[in-house]
Amino acid sequence: MSIKAKYVGEFQSEIIFENQLKIKTNSNRNLHDSCEQTKPSNLLSASLASCISTTLGIILEKNNIESKSFYVDIISKSDVQNNKISTLHCKICLPLIKKLKIKNFIKEKIESSFISNSLKESINISYEYIFNR
Repeated sequence: MSIKAKYVGEFQSEIIFENQLKIKTNSNRNLHDSCEQTKPSNLLSASLASCISTTLGIILEKNNIESKSFYVDIISKSDVQNNKISTLHCKICLPLIKKLKIKNFIKEKIESSFISNSLKESINISYEYIFNR
């Protein structure tokens, strides 16, 4: 995977993926309400949310459980003093699942997903599972 980033001026960068998908980021704190741009650090949370969502969707579909009624909410906290993201809290709201074996399997797979494993050495990641939607 190759991703290129170009600085385009005025606190903005453009990220270009291999498939030519482009995402614009903006580090100007006064412009974060823009619908077309996000802070670069938000992409880290988005990556984790997407990885968890995909993993969860596959597990639910394979077990014939409704896979379109769940969501993943990532809450990021910064350690400004050390200039880094310090904590990611993953709130995962799922449909009612009665089988304990499936619940435990979901937790195991999410907490050992590719992005989770890549980040957990440097960022404290916590998980909250809500099985009632």
